[in-house]
Amino acid sequence: MSNVVPSAAQLEEKSRFAAAVAYAREIINDPVRKASYKAHPGSTVYHSAIKDYLKQRS
Repeated sequence: MSNVVPSAAQLEEKSRFAAAVAYAREIINDPVRKASYKAHPGSTVYHSAIKDYLKQRS
């Protein structure tokens, strides 16, 4: 798959997801923010933060 050229929409989504991961890492690396973050039932703070970020910016 090294010869596959992603579309502009795919590149934009990849960039948006990378920003969501960076946001989630900021939260989990700060003990105070991590403790106060409300995680979704059955989910980790990391995954909840990614989901919330993507939902806010959709």
